[in-house]
Amino acid sequence: MSAATPATGQDRPNPLALVGWVVFVALLVYAVFVGGGYTGTLMGEFRFASLGLIAAGLVAWAVLAVLRPAWRPRSAIWPVLVLPLIALIIASIASDNPRLGAEYVLWATLLVALYVLLARIMSFEFARQRIGGVAAILAFIVSGAYLLQSLSLWLEYWELLGSFTAPMLRPAYSGLPFGAPPAVASVTVLLTVVAFIGLGFEGRARRVVLLALLVLAAAAVFVTGGRTAWLAGAFAIVSVSAVFVLRHRSVMGSAASWTREALQHRRWQLVAIGLLLLVVLGAIIFAPAIATRLDVSSDGGRTVYLATAMRMFEDSPLTGQGPGTWAAQRMAFTEPGERDIFVSHTHNTYSQTLAELGLLGIGAGLVAVAVLLWLILDGLRDVTAERRRYAYGALFVLLYMSVYALLDSYVNFPLAFVLVALPFALLDGTTRRAIGDRLLGSSALRAVGAVALFVVAFVAVLLLFRVEQIASDN
Repeated sequence: MSAATPATGQDRPNPLALVGWVVFVALLVYAVFVGGGYTGTLMGEFRFASLGLIAAGLVAWAVLAVLRPAWRPRSAIWPVLVLPLIALIIASIASDNPRLGAEYVLWATLLVALYVLLARIMSFEFARQRIGGVAAILAFIVSGAYLLQSLSLWLEYWELLGSFTAPMLRPAYSGLPFGAPPAVASVTVLLTVVAFIGLGFEGRARRVVLLALLVLAAAAVFVTGGRTAWLAGAFAIVSVSAVFVLRHRSVMGSAASWTREALQHRRWQLVAIGLLLLVVLGAIIFAPAIATRLDVSSDGGRTVYLATAMRMFEDSPLTGQGPGTWAAQRMAFTEPGERDIFVSHTHNTYSQTLAELGLLGIGAGLVAVAVLLWLILDGLRDVTAERRRYAYGALFVLLYMSVYALLDSYVNFPLAFVLVALPFALLDGTTRRAIGDRLLGSSALRAVGAVALFVVAFVAVLLLFRVEQIASDN
């Protein structure tokens, strides 16, 4: 699956392309609001529907790949896709509970295939010109819906109470179709990032839209009370800003000059004062809720989850206990007196990787991160502003998720994988370089890799259909 020269700049908005784009957007909307969230993973009917849509997409892609070379599977970052999958397979085989790991391997296989398809779609300029607008609309919907729902819950609470009190964050622990407020926060952040890098900053209208989205998204993320999202977002913003300043000092000087000139106009002065007053007023009103969320004593059993994961790792340090085994074996590794409740993950991706995949999984992850950094650096050095913009977005997402993984996990949240993949697919689909291209770039190897990807993905779909059928019968 080595990279080749992408199809860029030659796409024309013909009717077939428009139909394909409408289908892609419909599937993305389905993934955001149904299939990729809490509802889509919890209910068997939606898992069946998602598998059916994936199967149909694979068939359509296979036909296109036969007819048009530009659609054939390629990825410049194939080690990111292959090595973690190999680690999952080995850990599953070595596990005492291989049945638990089998489904993880099958779903991971489909995620790999879907990522490669996403990178192919984003290699076309037609798609790249439109993905930012779609992401912006979805981000407006998600953040706006969450704020409206929160306002409704606050009004209901004040009506029951009979008086106004300081509003709480994450009211009623509502999470829209995503299941929980932290998931709302991450979906909002990731969609906003794709909107920024997809739309770009050329033109006054786009800048106004992005500014409005930034304010709305920031308000929604704040109201979710997601401390992990706050921490991860702040770290990513500061880090990416530092990289940008170091690489573009002249641009920062121009930006500072533009800011000074803008603030000399009364209109922008009023906007700046309004935003400042909004922040100060929000901080005052939400001060009790913020203090509650910053109280680390409410972390529950995370220290126990971490300790349990470390005991699992010590028991099998090389390959871990196997994918999916932490939740199943947590009780056996919980010592007397420790908090003993059912949870689906450790709230720490790194410790769960050690527990389930051992050093093998950590090693595959480190290699994957190194390859992603290579892709980001390739984008930052590109002569086009478009790819540099994609690279900054990918760097933001990588840093955000790296910090987020310290305090939470999205192993059961497929939508997170889709949204995290988008900035990297934009970079991957437009690069003219690839890892090991000289060794693995022959047309014969690419053909073998493409056929293998389709065969394995189709087998995974069939097996998962069988698993879902057995589950529904029982």
